[in-house]
Order: sequence, then structure tokens, then C-alpha cells
Amino acid sequence: MDTRATPVLSHRSATRNESKTTPMGWLIKQSLQDLNSNECMTLLLSLKHQKEVLFNRNQWKQENEVPKSAQQLSGLIEVLKVLTMDSNQKGFITFQHAYEIYAAHIDGQVNMDTFQLNLLDQDHGLPINIIHCNGIRYIVVKSQDINICNFLQDLGVVKQHEDLPEQRMIMDSETVNSFINSMDSEWDRGIAKILVGINMSQREMKALGFKPTTIIQQKEKKVELLVEIGNAKLAATDLVTLNIKAKIDEFNKEVMRLQQKMELKKDVLPPLIIDAIQLEINVLKERLEYHNSLLEQSSKKAIRAFQGKVARSAESLVKEHRLKQRKLTTQGAKRKLDSSDEEFIHKCIQDRSTSHGRRHDNISYTGGHIHSRIKKRHFLTIANYR
Repeated sequence: MDTRATPVLSHRSATRNESKTTPMGWLIKQSLQDLNSNECMTLLLSLKHQKEVLFNRNQWKQENEVPKSAQQLSGLIEVLKVLTMDSNQKGFITFQHAYEIYAAHIDGQVNMDTFQLNLLDQDHGLPINIIHCNGIRYIVVKSQDINICNFLQDLGVVKQHEDLPEQRMIMDSETVNSFINSMDSEWDRGIAKILVGINMSQREMKALGFKPTTIIQQKEKKVELLVEIGNAKLAATDLVTLNIKAKIDEFNKEVMRLQQKMELKKDVLPPLIIDAIQLEINVLKERLEYHNSLLEQSSKKAIRAFQGKVARSAESLVKEHRLKQRKLTTQGAKRKLDSSDEEFIHKCIQDRSTSHGRRHDNISYTGGHIHSRIKKRHFLTIANYR
């Protein structure tokens, strides 16, 4: 039996810093446990028994209560049993499967990082490797019969170990911010920051100049807005469909009206007018056929045209409700008068003027005082009157 001291399940930072890694350290993390599977099982059973004996000596503890450290050891023992049982010919299981087995023996919630550190611990850890492949973590038993590199090659993950670290895309803070600042709208810049930081830790986001709390808050707001944008697309589809149906009804009524007119007056109207009416009917029928194809989406061209109408209508709704923009406030510069505003004010003055368009000078006159000029202070009253 191993004579090492009873471990303490709290030295997390030491395990995290001292855990051995291979040259492919970003793919494989090795446990600090040096024992083989059988020796490790004997050690864990002994440690669990010691914990339970020491715990039962404390009379103030509840009778049926199990110590947390003993629960952790029970979970590790069960994981090791699954890894080494005869029916498990592979010698490995997924990290998620092992986590579920471990968590079933723990009262309360179990943190995945804590579970991983317990697996890699030098005193009570398991003789395993944790491998990242295609976005999935595997736990593989250390054994001379299993070649980890061949295991990865069989999964199609790697071809040459030396090329793995260089395949990762690495960009500094200046490059990332240059890409983001080159975008036109604030919405696009916010989405880009969320996508860049989606798989980063807070430390990595800070290294790029991002505020982690702000990114998290913006992500929640953007998700809510994306739901509203999706609803806008659905509403745009309904609006486009209603507009097309309205135009179809309008064209049908116009065709019927022209046909009735031609039937009633075919003996009265000259042939030239009859031909013009018939041409107009043919044009309306072509437009009617086109809109029916849009409504039914009977061809690829009709589908593209319909989707284009929906996209334009949805974009109009998004702009109208300012979903991708900041809310309007009273801050900022006032809008300046443009040519349309000037024309409106000029028409207001003309409406109040008795001279109207008979005079050709640039002075407008009022009815009460024919020689009184319209001043700037009069504009608001005149505009409200209009």
C-alpha cells in the first residue's frame, strides 16, 4: 500500500501550473499521477477509507452524512472503473461522460474545472491524458498499449505534430482593433467584438483591449435585438405578401373594367382606340402573371425577386424602429433647415400674403399692413397657421 500522505483537495493552482504537457500541449494535457491503473485504484480506495474513518470520529457530524472529500474520491474511483473495465475496449471516454459519472457521486453542483484538476492531481488523480479533438474533450488511460498520436491520427485531427501550433491564427490587439474600427456602423463593430471574444477568457479579452463585462452585457442585448430583427423579417414577409395580393386584385379589376368597356363600345369606338385598349389589357395581364409568380414563387427568378422585396422591407422596418441604432435623445446638434423646409416656409408666407404671385420681388406682404415685411420672428406663427 502506498505510504504517501493523505492529499488535500484544494491545491488547485499548483496542479494547474505543474501539470505536464506534451509538445502538443494545446491538444494534450497529462495527469501528474505516476501510478498505473491498478495501483491508483488501490490508493483511491485506501484514501476513501481513511477519510470515512476520520470523519466518523467527529461526533458532532450527522450520522448519515458523507464527507465531501470522500464523495470526490468515490467519483474518481467510478470514472477509473469505467475506463478500465473489460467492456470498454477503447480505453477512453468523453470528458462529458466522465463528468456525469463523477457528478453523480457529489452532493450539489460540480464545477468542470474542479473536476479536471482532480483528474490531473499528483496525489489522488487518475493516470490519464485529457485530449482536445474536433471541439470534444476525451479522457484516455495512460498505457503502453495505446499510442496517443496514433489515436489522434485515426480521428483525422493531425498529420504532423510539428505543424500544429503554427496552424492557430494569432493577432495582436492593434490588428484586431484595426479590423473592428474599419467597419462602418456601430452595430457591426459590436457584433465583431462579440464574435472575437466568444471563446476567450476575460484575461484574453483584456489583452485585446476589450472590457469583458461590457462584451457580456452587449451580447445579451444583441441577442434580444436579433430576435426582434427576426420578427421584423417575418413581418416584412407578411407585408410583401399582402402588397402583392392587393396589386393582383387591382390588376384583375382593371382588366375586367377595360374588357367591359371594350365589349360595350366596340361598335362605337374606332379600331385605333380598340387596339390601344387591347394593348393595355395585355400589359396588365403580363403584370398580373408576374405578380402571381411572385406570390407562388414558382421559379428561381421569382424566388429571388420575392426575397429581395422581403429584405428591403425588413431593412426599412429595422431602420424605422432603430433596432441597430441608438435610441433617440435630446442630446446632439439640432437639425438644420434644408431646401424643403425653406420651400415650406415660403409657401406658408405666400398663403398669408394678399399679394400672392402678382409681385415679382423677394418681399412678401401681409394683408393688414401691405408694406410690412415678414420677419424671422413671424415664421413660427405662420408655419403653425398653415
